[in-house]
Amino acid sequence: KNYNTTVSSLPRPEITMADVEMTWGDTDKSVTPTATIAGEAYEGEFTLTSSDPTNLQVDSDGKLTCNVPGTYTVTAAIAATGTYQAAEKSCIVTVNKQDVVLTFDETEVVKMVEDGEYTQTVNIEPAAYDGTISYEISGTGSATINASTAKVEFTETGVNTITATAPSTDLFNGNTASYTLKVKTTPTITVADQTLAIGETYKPTISG
Repeated sequence: KNYNTTVSSLPRPEITMADVEMTWGDTDKSVTPTATIAGEAYEGEFTLTSSDPTNLQVDSDGKLTCNVPGTYTVTAAIAATGTYQAAEKSCIVTVNKQDVVLTFDETEVVKMVEDGEYTQTVNIEPAAYDGTISYEISGTGSATINASTAKVEFTETGVNTITATAPSTDLFNGNTASYTLKVKTTPTITVADQTLAIGETYKPTISG
């Protein structure tokens, strides 16, 4: 059998497009395809498509909008005309989770035993963080903590570290923050009365 093969003599556009790395929530990231045809710059339009348009949208200008962090593909295509062939090129768009930052207003707190309790909750940035903060305590003394409310209760002296934990979620990277709670007590000082004869020296005995 004989086969006839037709090879187009029309030039094929050469498309260039760099991979993009962004963070979920970014609003200023785009894909920017360029192309040449037979060494000349291509001035026409590209058709841009996302591999997952539900979670990563790309508009006609290449601007990216992401609903869920992940790895996606964006393809730029040039349609065939009477003077050049069709062409397409893809790039990888990596969308990272957003970092959550936890801070305490006070990183070292001193309370007295008679206070009995203390509560300091953590500050969360950004406020859109969608996880549930939990608290735990370690150290010396009798202190205990409510894992949900951060309320610490104590009946004796001790040095404690309170740690807030933000777990990783679909949109955010997890993080932790800590503060130190020192529980102290006021000493009772006792000085015994003494009766002295004239000329005697008194050196008080102090206890407590």
